[in-house]
Amino acid sequence: MNILLFGISNIGKSSTGKVLANNLGFDFYDLDDEVKKAFGITLEEFVNTGILKERDYKRS
Repeated sequence: MNILLFGISNIGKSSTGKVLANNLGFDFYDLDDEVKKAFGITLEEFVNTGILKERDYKRS
């Protein structure tokens, strides 16, 4: 099972996710942290590169 929390900035998604994962015995992953580890840039920088837009365009 996967649980995804999303919403506007600074409403407590990461804090809530960590508590929820701990209580349910799940691993917790923060997308911001995972993108930074994988690509060495922030999620905002990654989105702004246009890579996602180009990929979506190729699918249509």
